Amino acid sequence: MKNLLTNPLVSICIPTYNGDRFIAATIQSVLEQTYRPLEIVISDDHSSDRTLEIVHSLLDHQSIGNPDLQVKILCHERLGLAKNWNYCLQSASGTYLKFLFQDDLLRPECVEEMVKLALQDDQIGLVFCQREIICEDGLSFDPLYGKDLTSHWHQLQAIQSGLNLLLDPNLLQEPLNKIGEPSNVLLAKWAIAQVGNFDPSLVQVLDWDMWLRFMAYGKVGYVDRVLVSFRVHSSQVSQDNALSGASWLDNWRLQLKMLSHREYEFLPENLREEILSRCTDQLQNLHQTQQSSSQQIQTLHSDRQAIADQLTDAQNQAQITIQEISLEKEKLEQKLEKTHKEHEQKLKEHDQKLKEIYQSHEINTNKLTTEINTLGMQLKETHQNLTELGEEMQSLHRAFLRKEAELNETLEKSNYFQSTVRAMEQSNFWKLRNVWCKLKQKLGFKVEAI
Repeated sequence: MKNLLTNPLVSICIPTYNGDRFIAATIQSVLEQTYRPLEIVISDDHSSDRTLEIVHSLLDHQSIGNPDLQVKILCHERLGLAKNWNYCLQSASGTYLKFLFQDDLLRPECVEEMVKLALQDDQIGLVFCQREIICEDGLSFDPLYGKDLTSHWHQLQAIQSGLNLLLDPNLLQEPLNKIGEPSNVLLAKWAIAQVGNFDPSLVQVLDWDMWLRFMAYGKVGYVDRVLVSFRVHSSQVSQDNALSGASWLDNWRLQLKMLSHREYEFLPENLREEILSRCTDQLQNLHQTQQSSSQQIQTLHSDRQAIADQLTDAQNQAQITIQEISLEKEKLEQKLEKTHKEHEQKLKEHDQKLKEIYQSHEINTNKLTTEINTLGMQLKETHQNLTELGEEMQSLHRAFLRKEAELNETLEKSNYFQSTVRAMEQSNFWKLRNVWCKLKQKLGFKVEAI
């Protein structure tokens, strides 16, 4: 039966809580969808980080003047995981609702391909597809959840009755959730009204619980293409559930719900019997494990008692050793004290010698200082005398230079007179004079010397 709607409104439901690490990329993958019209519904569970700030920065202006894109940003008090999912679904207006976790991604053609398949039959209440795994923070994907979910079904078709999937012989085999995470599905709003909400009493397998109920009320579509990226990282709730054991307990809760809750009255009897058989086997294994654990505990208790006895013996021996060590310690302390006193006496004697040496050194230093000061004064006085002597020598030198000049002048005059005398003696006058003087002497006259 063909669906008459050709282009129905699809609501992208994104429940958020402290998702500022990846929310921008998630929203961007929605904005890149090839399908329109779209409604984006953000249901924030009272985040304390920058989630809402990022959401508003990316979406506040998107719906303005764009009838093919509507945006709802819902803020409320803390509801918890399942109730926030339900609130997001209840707030959506679309004919089809596409779940998307705050850290997952959609391929651009994801919504278009899923809606295209859903419109082929108006009895299809759920469509799912293949998805890839993105591992962050050095984590590896747990193979228990299955990377290739489709390979775990016995026979999967593009469109099939949900009841046929419930009868699949591999339904209860691992991995249990063969549809995938909420980001991996497209839901018809009419089917949600019949199936009901996510179960808040479950913390890990609440999506698989929801998909099982969808199988009872309609057909299931499958797109054999990778249209979604599922991100695995250290801050996911599922990582905490795995470490705390909550996942294991949740599987038990779901199996008990499938056996006893009226919501699962649709289960075929053979499937109910298989679940009961599995639960019985699991309980027997648990009982055997408990018995084995009890035996191991008894063995550990016996070992503990033996270790306690050994510890008591070791403590007694240790006490004796401690006493011996205490006596030896006391002897060593006495010896140490005696040695310390001897060293202290030697130190005192050494200090006295050092003091005497220091005093002698101080006296010698003072004496040397006095002598140095005296020599300094003498040196100063000698320097002064030398200065005065230099001045006197400069004065004598100047006097000598003057006398030398006078002597040179006298010598020049003497030379002049001698040359004059020689000239006179060589002159005819002088020769006549000498003849005259000799003549006078012979005549008996007195001749005066010239």
